[in-house]
Amino acid sequence: MWYSCHCRFGAFPSTALDDKMISFKSQTPAFRTRQSLYCAIVSAICLFAAGCGSAKYEERLGATAKMFNHQHELDEHLQDWYEDEMSIVRIRPPRGFGNIPEPKPVEADDGTMEYPPLDGRQPPFLNEELPGMVAAWKSEVTAEDMSGTAYLYILSDLAMSGDEELGFRDAVLDVLDRDLDTDLSGSSFNQMAYPQDSSQGYVRPVVYEEETVVPEGLVNELPTEFTIYMHETDAAQLCLIFVMPEKANSAQAMLDRLRFSLETLEVVGGSDSSGDGESGEKRGGGGF
Repeated sequence: MWYSCHCRFGAFPSTALDDKMISFKSQTPAFRTRQSLYCAIVSAICLFAAGCGSAKYEERLGATAKMFNHQHELDEHLQDWYEDEMSIVRIRPPRGFGNIPEPKPVEADDGTMEYPPLDGRQPPFLNEELPGMVAAWKSEVTAEDMSGTAYLYILSDLAMSGDEELGFRDAVLDVLDRDLDTDLSGSSFNQMAYPQDSSQGYVRPVVYEEETVVPEGLVNELPTEFTIYMHETDAAQLCLIFVMPEKANSAQAMLDRLRFSLETLEVVGGSDSSGDGESGEKRGGGGF
């Protein structure tokens, strides 16, 4: 029949013939099967891509929620940022701790400026001064129905007088060992990072070497716990000392606040180490 049509009307143009052939093939079961399979594959790819995008979005949304929740915890447990006058460190101290002011120079009779002989930040329970004092805080507590005091000290090699014969770490531990009758110099410090939850990848951990001792001697007639945190960067060496009556009523709450505070430590580097004040490692980092 096609031949007779060809003879009477002439051959179909090639495009018309191709369209008729495609139309004919599209009616075959094999073609419809392949077409359905192709549509199914495309649909699956689209759904998979949409699913991946949705999963990524949910992951980012969850990470953002964790970050804001963590920031809320920091604000709940910590004070605003503190930076010492020498620009050595920045930290958010625990709530409930009052800053012990740095001694200010006063004018002497001859017109020169002199610092007072006693630094009120130095521990009242030690016979010697701690080297490299940068900042100090204290909080009144109750332990065993007695009033006591908790302290937080920050020391740094950048604040040392330069007269010390020992290096910073040895100088600090040497004073504590003599006055507290301990052996911190011979102790094996444990390495710890704050925050301790490794899943909080949005927070860069600050690494310390730490050790806790309870000397036999009493502080204000109370058994007292001393925890020493050593931290080091290329810019500075630091030592944080936390002192608390061993059986303080608020011990756990204070320790929780302290752990949050430890993760906020930033080494600025000191006013003499960099003109732009950006030396050191932000958010701590580094370690021994």
